[in-house]
Amino acid sequence: VVDPSVLGRLAKKLRLVMHHGNPKYPLITNDFEAVGLDNLFFLGANAHSLDFQVSSGGLVHGFRYQVRNLFYHLQRKFHSVPWPHRNLTLGEDFREHLSYRYGTTSSLYQMF
Repeated sequence: VVDPSVLGRLAKKLRLVMHHGNPKYPLITNDFEAVGLDNLFFLGANAHSLDFQVSSGGLVHGFRYQVRNLFYHLQRKFHSVPWPHRNLTLGEDFREHLSYRYGTTSSLYQMF
């Protein structure tokens, strides 16, 4: 899927994951960053080394969730913006919010 030649001299540092005996996907971290190449990120089909035949990250259904998560990660990494979150107390608040999220989130359906 990835053509290392577009990276020029960085191509020698790009590590690929084997797929059916062929080097196909870049080796990346859970934050979509290429292993050994700081600040080089891959999404979509090029991120299949994380989720091939597990979730829909390489398809249009899941691509938007990868983009959103990478955006949050880059905001935190480069601008110290905290990941969006909500503080809940254990008990009714937690149960109500968990029930609400299970019933309204599309990423659980699309990615798993």
